[in-house]
Amino acid sequence: MEKTKTISFHKKYNALFSLIVDKHKEVDTVIITGGRGSGKSYTVAVFSVLGVIRKFWKIVYTRFTATSIGDSIKEEVDEAITQLGYDDTLVTYKREIYDLKEKLKISFKGLKTGSKNQKANLKSIKGFNVWVLDEAEECPDFETFQRIYLSIRDKTKRNLSILILNPAYKQHWIFKHFFIGRGVQGGFNGVKDNVLYIHTSYLDLPKGSLPENIIKEYNRMKVENPKMYNNIVLGGWLDRPEGVLIPFEDLRLFPNSFDNGEKIKRMVFIDPSEKGGDMMSAIFTEVSIIDERLNVHVYDAIHSNAVVNCFQIVTFM
Repeated sequence: MEKTKTISFHKKYNALFSLIVDKHKEVDTVIITGGRGSGKSYTVAVFSVLGVIRKFWKIVYTRFTATSIGDSIKEEVDEAITQLGYDDTLVTYKREIYDLKEKLKISFKGLKTGSKNQKANLKSIKGFNVWVLDEAEECPDFETFQRIYLSIRDKTKRNLSILILNPAYKQHWIFKHFFIGRGVQGGFNGVKDNVLYIHTSYLDLPKGSLPENIIKEYNRMKVENPKMYNNIVLGGWLDRPEGVLIPFEDLRLFPNSFDNGEKIKRMVFIDPSEKGGDMMSAIFTEVSIIDERLNVHVYDAIHSNAVVNCFQIVTFM
């Protein structure tokens, strides 16, 4: 007899759990945003376990970096298994979870497995019908997402790609593709085309879910640093990344070098890498005078942890 246990979630998550009973058939992508302590990962963990038990789903959990998988998202899933009463139905071992017939049901993988590998490791992703990308704000580009999304194509089960993230800045590819590109505002809850959007914060949790000292810190932040409170606590999108020298909206974009004006010189600005997996950055510029104004045209950039010395970079010019 199937074991059940009542676990309550905010009504905003009703649409997510309705996918298990085949509602919203058009949805194949779920974007779950929210602030710290809003219960996003645990809710998806419960959803995943129920999908495995009731619909025989096969699920792959990923983060762009692998180092924190074992002590974070897998712990959430293990806790969900216990609270739902399926400890004797699902067996957890290292970074995989099996049923009693020793069939793999949930796997945990890192997409970027080492500091020397900048490209996502997409091997062994195929064969799953549900993909959960935790901390999706770390995924560097739409191409990486799309390559995995297109690999989730089981012909007999529902295919889902679920992105869980703390919103970053509005120039992030996720905001551009899933929000601006679809005419959706940040914080939206509902379905647009093939995407289900869910946004929550700690304010949506039952009273007593968070320690009192955390609540006091949130209240302090709300008064002393409203911008940080809106982003970190409420999960609002930032207009620009922190520490930006020139705001994006102040830049003029040109597809090629200046085709007029007096060229003065080419210059390269280098932030060399150091030990500990630090990244090396180099920006290649063309300085010109146009209409008696000094203009700097950035025509190339390198951002890498490959071993490249400054002399090599200068010769690239």
